[in-house]
Amino acid sequence: AGEHLLTQTHAAAYVAKVIGRELTATADQKSAPTGDVFHCLVEGGIRSDPDSMCGLQMALKCFQRAHSCNKSYVDPIAGIALTSITLAAQSPRDKAVKLSRQALQSAKEALAIDHTSVDARLAKLMVDWQTLGRYEKTDAVFGELLMTSPDRWQLHHQYGLFLLATNRSDRAIVRLREASLLNPMSSIVKVDLAR
Repeated sequence: AGEHLLTQTHAAAYVAKVIGRELTATADQKSAPTGDVFHCLVEGGIRSDPDSMCGLQMALKCFQRAHSCNKSYVDPIAGIALTSITLAAQSPRDKAVKLSRQALQSAKEALAIDHTSVDARLAKLMVDWQTLGRYEKTDAVFGELLMTSPDRWQLHHQYGLFLLATNRSDRAIVRLREASLLNPMSSIVKVDLAR
């Protein structure tokens, strides 16, 4: 029963996130999602759990389906980007390269529609520092993203990993603890914090 309640809570949080975006849609946003797109977005968000390779693969399919229904809506494209780069980290090399390219292409496409998309900006940032070794603006971009979305556990988690990679362990621990508080069920966050 507890696991079912957790799934419902995760679903409710994601629905609120999608609805919140609709209420604050940018002027560049051409249209609100239809019922099919909305359903695919919610399903993708629920399944987009880095602890589950199968869940990430299903989430990617959900975001791709939502994108095929509405090419001008940014959230599915940003979802493809973030899910692809998250999945790349857990995939064999050949597949990881393909997913990283897909993530970068989708992030750029999403940012062309809405340059403020947090998911697209995070996906591009992850590609830049994790696969391309571009570190120069990473701290500043993480700072901007955390100011606008301080409740996003994945931002804290990824910033913590970046800080670890750049030998700033004390600051990394603070970010990883915050990620763990925001997503206490994540095994990946716990492992990274313990590391």
